[in-house]
Amino acid sequence: GEGSDPNLVNPQKGQGYGLPMDPNVLNNPWKGTTQAPRRTSPPTPKRTFSEQSLRAVLELGIIIGVAFLVGGLFMAMVGIELLCDKVSDKYREIFKKPKELPDIERLHPAELVGTFSRYK
Repeated sequence: GEGSDPNLVNPQKGQGYGLPMDPNVLNNPWKGTTQAPRRTSPPTPKRTFSEQSLRAVLELGIIIGVAFLVGGLFMAMVGIELLCDKVSDKYREIFKKPKELPDIERLHPAELVGTFSRYK
């Protein structure tokens, strides 16, 4: 818009915008770039065997904790499904609704002998 810096719309070469350019390199912005030298951090001291063992036990504890969490959530889901089945059975009993037909996938294969419903 009016009153704004035209260099923001049309940045000029070598004015601090974009990649640093080397004037000796033509049309290759990657060749002339310079990278600041990396600061090397002092090397970390080697941990003792007991420190490494303690850290390994803590990491194993996290893994086992996650496994228990997943198992507990699975058991909770199964429990909620069984609770919903019992609640729906009580609902049918109280309001005298007809019992729904058993799910064909939940029946034992021996119960399907002699019926054509197993071929559906």
